[in-house]
Amino acid sequence: MLSARIARMKIITVLLLFICPFIVLGQEVSDVVEMGASYENEVYYDLERGFVKKNARSDWDLALSSNTMSASVLINDGADVQLFLLSERAEDWSKVDTLGKMQMPLYNSDSTWEIGAFNKLSKGVFDYGWADYNKTSHDLVGKFIYAIVLRDKSVKKIFIEYMKAKGDVQLKIANLDGSEEQSFSFTKIDFKTNDYAFLSLNDGKFAALQPDRETWDLLFTKYMSEVSMGPTTAYYPVTGVKHANHVEVAQRDNIPTDNDDYSGASASSNITTIGSDWKNFNRGTFQYELVEDRTYFVKSKGNVWKLYFTSFEGSSTGKIGFNKKLVKSASIEEPNQIFTIYPNPSSGNIHIVSDLEQNRDLVLELFDLQGRLVWTAAHNAKTGFRDVQVDLPVPTGIYNLRVSSNLGVQNTRLIVE
Repeated sequence: MLSARIARMKIITVLLLFICPFIVLGQEVSDVVEMGASYENEVYYDLERGFVKKNARSDWDLALSSNTMSASVLINDGADVQLFLLSERAEDWSKVDTLGKMQMPLYNSDSTWEIGAFNKLSKGVFDYGWADYNKTSHDLVGKFIYAIVLRDKSVKKIFIEYMKAKGDVQLKIANLDGSEEQSFSFTKIDFKTNDYAFLSLNDGKFAALQPDRETWDLLFTKYMSEVSMGPTTAYYPVTGVKHANHVEVAQRDNIPTDNDDYSGASASSNITTIGSDWKNFNRGTFQYELVEDRTYFVKSKGNVWKLYFTSFEGSSTGKIGFNKKLVKSASIEEPNQIFTIYPNPSSGNIHIVSDLEQNRDLVLELFDLQGRLVWTAAHNAKTGFRDVQVDLPVPTGIYNLRVSSNLGVQNTRLIVE
């Protein structure tokens, strides 16, 4: 009898060890992220588990997508890295100059990860800014030569030579006069659990600075954003929050933060929906002030979290305080369904297969690799096993198909040939 009681106590103890670290539905929790003085670090955060990883902002210059369906190339614009177009001809590498060409810097998009600074000058479906898509080989072939201003203010010229369909990537960099030319390469499969491979031009090494893509929701970071400057807009460095690709965020204003109702808030995939404008700088007191009654509802992996900010200490410490609360749990709802998409590649005629326990309203959205919405449709998915044919009226290319419902969001990369 005693041994059985001890065994039960051990089981309860083990269960408590597993239960205690996790937040329960309806429990509001306070937390603080520390970016350090002058926002010297960027911090990855998971709403369920908390802090995930911290990286020094000075650890990287470029980030190249590790997804074989993506052409995204980012610069570390939060660390003052800048990019300028020097030539639209790859053959100009040996004779390029900077005269009159370093006046309009290119920055990463602050709405989607897919449009990095290198992708900003895209002109169409098969044009990805720095590269063109080869319809025969499916490779991305570099065409633009750029000047890049690095963190130490040195200026180099840079050319991304290719991203192969099989995942091989190569680029080269040199002084403007052509001296000290170096080549860098990596294979995307080596970073298959990450969204990007990060390159430091100081040591020439690619690193997996970003945590595995399913292990984080929010990135607290410094970045360039297009902000209002009187009657015009301009790019300006801000400190705020970006979210991961699997996350959607709804912003709700003018309702007290203790209210958990998000039914009237519209969720967005814009990666800076949280962004930086939850605070304002008071030029009279030289202090930051939080926007009153602004709440965010963050949808991640079937859960919905309420989040609102409670403090911001500025560049002296880089500390950001906030409260979070799990207001909807995937564990007590119907589990997320997997929509199977086939064939892929296709001619534009695809099938969506589902096996649902109840009818669901779906929103189908097709985006090109620049993040532009090119097609959308609504569909009511019926219960049981269903195989629905969908015709996509788009030209050949690489796309992202987003299937959204109240169960969650599923993204699928599609090739239309």
